[in-house]
Amino acid sequence: MTSGPENRFILCGLCSNQLSNPHMLPCLHVFCLACLKDNCSEKSPDKFFCPLCVVEKNDRKSFNARPWHSFEKIVENEAEYEARQRRLAELPATESRRSSYIPEAFEADEDESSRRPSLPQAPVMFPCSMHADKLAESFCTKCEQLACPKCISSFHRRCQSFLDIKDAVEKKRDALDSVYSAIANNLVSCENLQSEHLKRLNEIEAMRMKLLLDIKTFRTTMVNLVLEKEKRLSDQVNQLMDEMAKVSRDREGMAKSYVQALNKQLDVLNFSLSAQGEGEILPLLPGLANIMESNTAKLSEFKSQDDVKLVTFSRDENCFQTLTTSLLGTLNVVGKAATPPAREEGKRDLTLTPFVSFHGGACDDVSEPLLTDIVLLMNGDVIMTDRDNKCVKKFNQSGRLLTRVMIDAIPSRIAIVSNSRAAVSVMNKKAIYFLSLFGTVRVLSFIRVSKIYSFLTSLGGKLLAGATNQCDCIDVFNEKGEIIRNIFLQKADRASIARPMYLTPTKPSVTIDHQTPASDKTTDTTTDILISDSGKQTFFRLDQNGRSQFTVRSTSSLTLTCPLGVTVHESGLTLLADRDTDSVLVFDEGGNFLKKALTLDQGLVKPCGIYAGHRGHVALTQVDGMVKIYKASVTSV
Repeated sequence: MTSGPENRFILCGLCSNQLSNPHMLPCLHVFCLACLKDNCSEKSPDKFFCPLCVVEKNDRKSFNARPWHSFEKIVENEAEYEARQRRLAELPATESRRSSYIPEAFEADEDESSRRPSLPQAPVMFPCSMHADKLAESFCTKCEQLACPKCISSFHRRCQSFLDIKDAVEKKRDALDSVYSAIANNLVSCENLQSEHLKRLNEIEAMRMKLLLDIKTFRTTMVNLVLEKEKRLSDQVNQLMDEMAKVSRDREGMAKSYVQALNKQLDVLNFSLSAQGEGEILPLLPGLANIMESNTAKLSEFKSQDDVKLVTFSRDENCFQTLTTSLLGTLNVVGKAATPPAREEGKRDLTLTPFVSFHGGACDDVSEPLLTDIVLLMNGDVIMTDRDNKCVKKFNQSGRLLTRVMIDAIPSRIAIVSNSRAAVSVMNKKAIYFLSLFGTVRVLSFIRVSKIYSFLTSLGGKLLAGATNQCDCIDVFNEKGEIIRNIFLQKADRASIARPMYLTPTKPSVTIDHQTPASDKTTDTTTDILISDSGKQTFFRLDQNGRSQFTVRSTSSLTLTCPLGVTVHESGLTLLADRDTDSVLVFDEGGNFLKKALTLDQGLVKPCGIYAGHRGHVALTQVDGMVKIYKASVTSV
């Protein structure tokens, strides 16, 4: 799983190939000399501008480029290691496997040349910038320049303060760490800004699609309203016309009947008169007069009915006026996005959805990995401690191994202490190691402490909380190893803690602030600490005075057998990994059990370390060496 040399090394920022004759600018960007001459030389052939730092053409500033000798040293060490690996590959399998094991430096004598050099072990000798045939062995603290013996006797003859390069580096260690932290902080800020702007772009596109869909929907709604109104008007017209037509149809039928009857009467009367048979009709005259009078009255009544009414359609002028001024609607920009509503208090439900999983082993491991702890970075990379292989590993979210750094002790826990650094506790030395987080993980420094703090967490404000393997205390100390106060002290007559496996603060220990620079001063904190105790099979919360806020034990609805990793999600809910029940449990701020977020049925097998990241993702390790990352979503119930 390790990457090849072409991926381990820094690539040229212009040609994106492995560096050839690398030259470094004062901004710490490195390029091939040929690339600089071809692309970054303007007014002088010896001065170059940095293409990565230039935002606008007016920002161009030219500097001298100096050879990067550290890179050449690393390349030489890498070539030496590859040659040694090829020689080991030619040996028999058993002998080659035995040779691949490298004992620790503090335990026994070892052949330093057999260890893979991730960084030069000896100080790199730099050629003097003034005398190419001489090596710079000293550093002038007055001129802030490297100097060879010839320079000391000539250019620096009046300078009185010189240091060996190694001593000068140690003297400037704080300045180097400060620059490293500043770069790392700016990197985090830029990544966050990039993420925010990318999120804003996605929101803009989503807003665009929503508005266009709303416009089409509004148009469809208006068309549907017009059609509906048209149908209602048409139905009213048809109903009215049908009623009027029915009345006229009935009257027309009655008139038709009268017409037929009168025609028959008239036909009979005409035939009688033409046959001179009027005398036969004379007896009928009184009755016929009454019938004619009645028929005349009925005809008068029929004729007195209302005539057909004139029906007209009146248009709604307001509709035309509204459509003229605002055809579909108006687009109003109200400014900045509204502040999201505050989280409502109440019962919440947390759901973990599988995102990615991979094995945390590496080809250089001497045994199966035991990943005891894990942290999740903002960019998605994960860093974990491998106890059995005595190293710290860094993977990306695709499961690719980025860095594997050896530690001369047995690593136990890892905690992020700033935007650029993490602290690692060990189980067999009175020491705390500080590692870089970005790029290639490396050991920056270590501090000696008065106890073996196997279990560690960060409280923020340059403070750490550590618990001993003997379970006799939980101390708060600064990054110099000085104990600030004692949170818990084991009573001699009774033991209240058996084995505090994992500790974590109830509030985030590191808050990334883009506006306020990190302070160098140690600040106290009042956050409580959550502790999982696998010995007593409990999970509890202590305040800064050591008072217990709550204690969770096994009940009829909850079984705790081996509680290990504990972390606090950004929603405030607590996640606890119970190894022997193959589950991840969810608790609220008061220690009330809510649910099992993950179980064996969902593929979880003996979880160990767990960490909730800033973007809602949750990463955890299993005893079998698997690393799993989940997407977390919280809903109100």
